[in-house]
Amino acid sequence: MTTPAEIDQLLLGRETENLEFKHAANSFDFDELVKYCVALANEGGGRILFGVSDKPPRRVLGSLALRDPDTAFRIIQRIQLRVGIEEVQHPNGRVVVVSVPARPAGQPLHDRGRYLVRVGENVQPMLPEQMRRIFDEAVPDFSASVVPGTSRFDLDEAAIQRFRELWARKSGRPELTEGPWAPVLEDAELLQAGLPTVTCLVLLGSARALDRFLPQAEIVHEYRDNPGDLTAAKRVEFRRPFILEFDEIWQSINAFNKEELLEDGFFKWPVPTLRERVVREAVLNVVAHRDYRSHASAFLRQTPTELSIVSPGGFPPSVTATNILTKSVPRNRRLAEALSRCGLVERAGSGADLMFATALSDGKALPDYSGTTSDEVLLRLRGQVQNKDFIRFLEAIRKERDLRFGVNDLLLLDSVARNQTLSSEQRQRADELAADGVLEAGGLGKKRRWMLAGRFYALTKRTGEYTRRKGLARGEHELLLLKHLERFGPSSMKDLQDVVPSSDRRSILKILNALKAAGKVLLEGAKRGAKWRISGQNELKSATKPQASASPPPVRRRQKSVKTHE
Repeated sequence: MTTPAEIDQLLLGRETENLEFKHAANSFDFDELVKYCVALANEGGGRILFGVSDKPPRRVLGSLALRDPDTAFRIIQRIQLRVGIEEVQHPNGRVVVVSVPARPAGQPLHDRGRYLVRVGENVQPMLPEQMRRIFDEAVPDFSASVVPGTSRFDLDEAAIQRFRELWARKSGRPELTEGPWAPVLEDAELLQAGLPTVTCLVLLGSARALDRFLPQAEIVHEYRDNPGDLTAAKRVEFRRPFILEFDEIWQSINAFNKEELLEDGFFKWPVPTLRERVVREAVLNVVAHRDYRSHASAFLRQTPTELSIVSPGGFPPSVTATNILTKSVPRNRRLAEALSRCGLVERAGSGADLMFATALSDGKALPDYSGTTSDEVLLRLRGQVQNKDFIRFLEAIRKERDLRFGVNDLLLLDSVARNQTLSSEQRQRADELAADGVLEAGGLGKKRRWMLAGRFYALTKRTGEYTRRKGLARGEHELLLLKHLERFGPSSMKDLQDVVPSSDRRSILKILNALKAAGKVLLEGAKRGAKWRISGQNELKSATKPQASASPPPVRRRQKSVKTHE
């Protein structure tokens, strides 16, 4: 059961594809409710809260909608989906929570032939591409299927031995390197009834067998001195078993890799254009998640400042460029498991975490998936350092406080450095980072926002910016406003906002009203013509102060008496 406290917590978040807020003070159309249920189910499930304000700041208003006890049963009859409906008696009114489960895998949900999804705050028809991706979910794991016409003689013995050594080292089972290799590959599910699977051929297949049965498994590396060059300065086609070519792919890329030297006082450290671990993870993602049913090859296109990686097939089902850090759906599960067995992949989704965290730690642009389509995933790794000050700050914090940041912390710090709005989860974490001296609260009133700690601005010699973003205390604001009015006379609110730009209009008005109550200022006029000025009492004090003379008063000399003789 949902509790009133849980309702309050949900109100702090924002509306997403999986959470909808509706006021519905008196009623809500049943057909419209069914549409939202279908759309939520197609987006992975979610909840609709009735009796809540439609616009933020969210609050409970109460609702009389969905009082029919048969509503849930009617929804089940119509779309064949079990939807839960419960009433929550919140202190501020009745809230109805409609809980919608996710649709079955491989089955897009529809209402009377209309396949619907959420787009922003609206419900719209599903695109053909989205529908195709859902149907693809029901397709069996292609990497686990046997390659017709192959046999165990199509495998490379050196690759088999390398796989056994890596698996033995990862699992702590030295016996895996001994005896016949067929039982080992059977145990790893690389052979089915003695025949190689797609996974087996990708990792261990001989060059001849790959050329004949799975040529699309090749990885092509191209280097160009300029992105616009039609001809590559170097082109290498990797068509041998991947387990043997993994290191050679990195060496081919690293041959053109450069370093940028960063300095902090007497200390210097190099930042390579492309980090080895990042490139290896990106290549592993290509091998583990590309669509081997496509006949296109994978490409690694390198320039002096960037590496673009093209992987055939779009994202796996339900994975997008925006949720890639939180959603992990392996397209080739058997292949991903084999890579994990030999220690090349630690856990599902860790590669994306590593790429994002490394880019942020190096002050570089985030990995860019914006060019991805339904036919291919395009990943751009940009190697130029963009924010050296941010790197220096992270290094200083790590040394002084022995702190280590995960990818979510780094994304949070990057958002703060760019003055971006934080999510509710990030705001909670920001409180903890502030306690560690990494963040500070800046600004006042509605403009109150998180900022990097003062140490960042001291390191980067931007202390003026720190003072501006941090804002002044209320007493300092009062002093500035009074000084302005004493010097320049009656002033409009617009003029006074320029005096303390770090504070919003409401906060300034509070200060002025407090000064007015204390008899220090007055408000003349109304609406747009209104102006604030020093009060008459303050003016009288100024007028009664002794004035300094411009020149000393004349000195009267005593005249000597003149005696006259009669």
